[in-house]
Amino acid sequence: ILVEEHKKGHIRGEKEVPVLFEEADGVYVKLQGKDRKEAKQDKAEIKIGLAYDGWKRTGNERYQLSDKVVVAGFAGAKEFHEYREAAIAEKFNLDEVSQRILNADGASWIKKGKDKSTCFQLDPFHRNKAVKEKIHNRKAVRDIMELLETERIEELFEYLEIYKASLGDDAEIDDAEELIRYYENNREGLRPYQSQGLELPEHPEGLEYRNMGTMEN
Repeated sequence: ILVEEHKKGHIRGEKEVPVLFEEADGVYVKLQGKDRKEAKQDKAEIKIGLAYDGWKRTGNERYQLSDKVVVAGFAGAKEFHEYREAAIAEKFNLDEVSQRILNADGASWIKKGKDKSTCFQLDPFHRNKAVKEKIHNRKAVRDIMELLETERIEELFEYLEIYKASLGDDAEIDDAEELIRYYENNREGLRPYQSQGLELPEHPEGLEYRNMGTMEN
């Protein structure tokens, strides 16, 4: 019902904010009993979406998300995005949002849900985890992490190509190629949103704009 009402333009939240922060991820869970039989598989992905308008300071270096909206479900990508958008619209007046920022792991179902005006940031946890899983040389891991942290993206890809060319083990070459593809597919989001040239409106009184990646925490 919520989705249908939103499609008709009947859902419009009261809160007006200039920037909306969004995060999305998928978590696989084991199915049991009737659920497993009906799905004809052992695992299913729960899709999770999170939206908020900034961070409130609650103490010394302690913050909480402001006006958080959380949705989750087993639905397909299209259905989930429709429900997520309707749930967000129930709290926020999306017509007044001038910038949306999406933090995610780069999964195709997540990126399909963003429009051209949304700024995408590759989730730092997944970005760094990929290096540690796919690069087997400790010095190379440190070098790559430094290039990421200092946002030297072109040098990063040059380094990865040189590193791959130095390898002799097929499995390590495959891992290096997989990391390169992952970063290429998410090149736009390798820099944090603060470094992507956005001209963000001033945050509302009492809020701050901070680093994203809350969902993984």
